[in-house]
Amino acid sequence: MQENKNIICYSVNTTDKFNSKEEIEKKLKNIYQAMLRRKHTDERFRDISFIVGTSETKSSGAYISYNRTGKRGRPKRVVVGEKIPWHLHIYVISIGEYASTFSEEIIKYLKKRGFETSKNKNDSVNNALNYLERQSLYKRTGGDYFKSKNSNLLK
Repeated sequence: MQENKNIICYSVNTTDKFNSKEEIEKKLKNIYQAMLRRKHTDERFRDISFIVGTSETKSSGAYISYNRTGKRGRPKRVVVGEKIPWHLHIYVISIGEYASTFSEEIIKYLKKRGFETSKNKNDSVNNALNYLERQSLYKRTGGDYFKSKNSNLLK
C-alpha cells in the first residue's frame, strides 16, 4: 500500500507502567473519552484520527495468536512475547496541520493526571500502526482514517 505523503503521525509516549489489566483498561477508557471530546468540540480537530492501545508485551518478537476452544464465537486474541508491565500506546494521525496541536492537548491532559509524557513524529504511519497492531491486546480508534476503505491496517 502506498502511503500518502500528506499524512502526519505523532506518537504520544508515556513512561508510566500499570500493575493490572483492570487499572490500565480504566485509564484507556478515560483517555479515549477525553480524546473523543476534544475531537468533537474543537473545529480544528475534525480531521484528526487516533488510536490508543494497551500492551504488556515487549515489542521485539511479539506476535498475535488466537486461542480456539472449539466453542462458538470468535477465538480469543492473545499477544505472545516477553511480558513486561502494562503500558499505553497513543498515535495521532492527520491529513491536516493540527496533529501536533492535538497531540499537545493530549499531553496536557495526561500531565494534569500525573503521567510523564513526550511526543515524537513518526515517518511512516503504516510502520507505527503495524507496530501497535502486533503488540497491543486492547485498542480503541477514533476518526475517519480507520473507517476508510484505503485503510486495511487494522483488519
